[in-house]
Amino acid sequence: MPNLPANNFTFSHFKKISKLLVKPGVILQISANFSCLLFLVNFLFFPIQAYTADPTIVIHWSTVTIENDPDLLKDRNGLALSAGAGGNGNGYIATLGYFDEANTSSLANHFNGAWTPMTTGTRVGDSSTGYGFSDGMFSFTTVFRKFSDQVVVFPYEPASYTLTAPFPITSTAPRPGTPICIRFYDGTEINPSARYNTVTGADWVWPAFSGGIPENLYLKISSGSPHQGSDWKYGSYFEDSDHNFTASKELQSILSINISGHGSVNSLNPTYNYAEIVNIFATPDPHMEFVGWLGSGVSQSQQQQTTVEMTADRNLTAVFQPKSYNLSVSTQGQGSVTGGGLHCYGSTVVINAVPANGYTFSHWLGYGPDSNNSNTTLTIQQDHAIVGVFNPIPSILNVSSGIGGSALVVESAPYFFDGNYTINATPAAGYSFTHWSGSSSALAMLDSNITQLSSVSLQGNASYQANFLLKTHQLQVSMGEGGQTVSPATGDHLELSMVSVDATPLTGAE
Repeated sequence: MPNLPANNFTFSHFKKISKLLVKPGVILQISANFSCLLFLVNFLFFPIQAYTADPTIVIHWSTVTIENDPDLLKDRNGLALSAGAGGNGNGYIATLGYFDEANTSSLANHFNGAWTPMTTGTRVGDSSTGYGFSDGMFSFTTVFRKFSDQVVVFPYEPASYTLTAPFPITSTAPRPGTPICIRFYDGTEINPSARYNTVTGADWVWPAFSGGIPENLYLKISSGSPHQGSDWKYGSYFEDSDHNFTASKELQSILSINISGHGSVNSLNPTYNYAEIVNIFATPDPHMEFVGWLGSGVSQSQQQQTTVEMTADRNLTAVFQPKSYNLSVSTQGQGSVTGGGLHCYGSTVVINAVPANGYTFSHWLGYGPDSNNSNTTLTIQQDHAIVGVFNPIPSILNVSSGIGGSALVVESAPYFFDGNYTINATPAAGYSFTHWSGSSSALAMLDSNITQLSSVSLQGNASYQANFLLKTHQLQVSMGEGGQTVSPATGDHLELSMVSVDATPLTGAE
């Protein structure tokens, strides 16, 4: 390794290092010599500063990189994890991430909750130097920018690619102090045939963003302790602590079920084998109904009974809502009512009754109203059918008669608005009925004002007078022979009237 100044480092220096790196055994020398390795990492770091606008966190994560080291990562059979065709990105999978309920109260708690990977495409055998490692090794530099979900792996020279994180990185996602883990698999695909293990360290925690120089974190899967003055943080606490440095755990996925509303879900296990199909069934409480499932992996999210495929950790919510019941509101008598329609169980509905002209509200019929006031409330507990009862206002109906007869209302009192009644006029002897008289509004309620028997549609107070006239008869007077005059002449005379009749004979006649 040439003795180059730490400052004033240029890309031409990198070319010199690159030539050394391709020589056999040099990569091992660099791994053994921490100062040289840190120098190389700083080369990767300093170009990042020049291009960083947003606050940045850079995580360097690595295994030991010494051939035949006991801390190399192994598969279930104890063989070093396959690097594939070294440097070509087809080795076994290794992933940087965290558990969503992890805390630092103990190392075991670093594995609490659901696994959240923050890288994809990172594999055993690959390296941010651009030169592949042997089986069981990898070394990456990963760049996270605040407010971005674009993560750069293999930054800048000599190789890089960009991946999309599950969410935009913010100052609270992940929150500072969240334990960081590395998960590795003994397969090139995450499927039921692959096994895995997850490793962390006591001080493997997500740092807070700061302005200016990016935050750098150096994580290495290794037992023992780093050299004095080293920036590396060693980690060797494994999720399956009985099989350290070994992909030993069968893939399982966590199933978390939440309830929104009031209901229940069938008894379920907290974890299932990877890709297992799990039956889930939602049961609403009385007066509730099932709305749907929230969360990915559910085959039929609108069905109460369905399945979820456990190809990832699943966080599902069974959503229930109050049933809707029909409130039917009708009237008896003349008036209007409001408040009817579909309403959710337990909701309080205002119902209002407005009487028509000439009516007054009496009461409600049916189950539910909180009072018999015209404006009240009803708490929905089922389908309701209620009736607003309106009664007509009592009204005055008077009849009288002039000379020559009598009049009356056929029906007995009391009389009510909108009622139908009959009035009758009876003329005395020698009289005849002529008409009913009254106010214009009263006459408008009559079926006929010229018939002795007439119907009244009572729309308020009304008074009527029956009018009569004496009957008339024709008195025909004629004069025979020998008569000179007669009186009176032929004409009409009132019935029962006294009429004087006089006849004068001619002279000589009698």
